[in-house]
Amino acid sequence: MVQTAPAATPRLLPARLVAPAVGLLTFVIYAVASLGKSTGWNAHSRLAWAMLHGSFSLSPPYGTWELITDAAGHHFIAYGPTASFLLLPFVWLFGAATNQTLVSCLFGAVAVAFWWAYLEQAGTTLSARSWLTILCAGGTSFFFYAAQDGGNWGIPYTVAILGLMVALWAGSVRRPLLAGLATGAAIMSRNPELFLVPAIAMQLLAPDAESWREVRIDWPKLVRFAVGLAILGAILAYYNWARFGSVFDNGYQRLWLTDPLGDFGRRPLFSLAYAAHEIPFYLTAPPIWLGRFPWLGAGQAGLSMLLVTPVLWLLPFVNYRKPANLVALACALAVQALYFVFAGDGRNQFGMRYTLDYLVMVLLLVTSLTRERFGLGPRVLTVLGILVEIWGFVSWHAMGW
Repeated sequence: MVQTAPAATPRLLPARLVAPAVGLLTFVIYAVASLGKSTGWNAHSRLAWAMLHGSFSLSPPYGTWELITDAAGHHFIAYGPTASFLLLPFVWLFGAATNQTLVSCLFGAVAVAFWWAYLEQAGTTLSARSWLTILCAGGTSFFFYAAQDGGNWGIPYTVAILGLMVALWAGSVRRPLLAGLATGAAIMSRNPELFLVPAIAMQLLAPDAESWREVRIDWPKLVRFAVGLAILGAILAYYNWARFGSVFDNGYQRLWLTDPLGDFGRRPLFSLAYAAHEIPFYLTAPPIWLGRFPWLGAGQAGLSMLLVTPVLWLLPFVNYRKPANLVALACALAVQALYFVFAGDGRNQFGMRYTLDYLVMVLLLVTSLTRERFGLGPRVLTVLGILVEIWGFVSWHAMGW
């Protein structure tokens, strides 16, 4: 594996403080953007409260309408539990009514800080690193979901992306066990992140390889990575078993069977028949007319991922002869293909929230393209992405969504 020396950082701050400073600045921006919102959809905080009292069963107020009730009258949720585990110290300090949105801002800011730290190790120039960090923090729908939507359906993405950013950084500093633990935490938050494991493993093994002949299997490193994954897998298995008596039952199928928008389980969760609607929906869903300021809005049903994440237009220009890039693209396409045949399309969302499941892959690919020079085209698309996000914030607040 070819190791590239990290580009030097100007000594405005000691090198070890730059990433924390990036995180702090991001947190301030996210907190301001949230406008002090405290979501009522705070089932993750409620679950943390229940866990502090020795249970996985929620008590009222539940903070969600998506409840799974067993024969004994216990109420459970199907959302991944990572956010609730991370919320434990905040709920212990501030109670069940912890501002989940503000904590989401914090988790998002920490993710951006780890992204900066990873880019330092990846050999990016200072200019490219700065722009790539701006892209991550503000030029994609990660901005919206970390700062505006810290609710039940938003914070799992923020936490999953945090886990993947930690995994990338850990891999870059040769800590494969931590990379496995962090990847496992991401999967425990959003199960589709399982599809990204090959790409994270490739980042551990040969991130800079120019051809497959340069890829060498480091079995001790892979074993330590797998152990980290297995530890989090065991925690998730216990969580499922403790609630439903099966290590494979996460409650989602049970929820689907009682969801009126899921047609009470009469439709399959996955079917090729859905692709005829989902493919054009993901690619072309337009803004809607709001009838008042700001007149045009993203709409809660969704907005084309090509509009809400403009840097996707850069992906055709990436060098896919590099194994790490090809694997990252394959993993991203696998997740998107899953959603093309999935019965749901996200609803009540800004952009296409399911695309956040592979956003880190997109960022890796853009990094490969721009690590030495973040040119005019990428800068324009990044600024356009920021403007789209701001427009989403404004329209969301104006309509009271």
